[in-house]
Parts: sequence; C-alpha cells; structure tokens
Amino acid sequence: MSIEAVSWALSEAPDVPPSCLAVLIGLANHAHADGRGAFPSQERLAFYARKSVRAVRNDLAELARVGLIRRGDQRHASLLPADRRPIVWDLAMQRRRPLPAALETAGRAAVGPPDRGPGACG
Repeated sequence: MSIEAVSWALSEAPDVPPSCLAVLIGLANHAHADGRGAFPSQERLAFYARKSVRAVRNDLAELARVGLIRRGDQRHASLLPADRRPIVWDLAMQRRRPLPAALETAGRAAVGPPDRGPGACG
C-alpha cells in the first residue's frame, strides 16, 4: 500500500472521470510510492469499487485513455500462475492538478497547534 499514490489519486490526479475514481484509488492502494507496479485483480477492484468486473474493465480502459494509468512492467506479476496474472499498471503520478485557491488559503490559515477542546486526547 502506498499513502503517496492514494493521496495523489484523491487530491492531485487531474481529469479523473468521477465514475472511475474508486478504481483509481484501488489501483493506488496496490502501487509503490512512485505509483508503479500495481496489479490487483479486476475482481478485487470490483470489490473495492462496488462494481461489476465488466464496469472495472471499462474504467481501466477510460483511465488509460485519459492518460492516468499505463501498462507497467509485467514482470512484477511473474510469480503468479500464468493463467491468473493480472495486468500490472503504473499510475501517471507526474501529472498533477493545481490546488484550488480556496484550499490553498485555507491551509495557510491553520497555523499553530490544533485547538484542543474539552475531552481532547493528547
């Protein structure tokens, strides 16, 4: 699991079709920190996204079409039986969308320690 890849999928990946976001996050969950080498099965992605395997295939095709994923080094899955090998995908983590101005200024306003109200731990 890669926090970096999941964070990219959630916050920074540009032009993600909304219907494909769950599949992209599922791939990111299985990628290395640099976004490479993700090879969950389509069945697992369908489970994550609460979709059919056919819908996942369509989402993968769409994500590839818009340039957010591409086929990776298939040797990552070489230890699996040949008839059960999923496709290895790389995420296009070099592609990033700009942070909206409203979020940029909100992040600057939160300077200092968080407010610890009644019952706060720590």
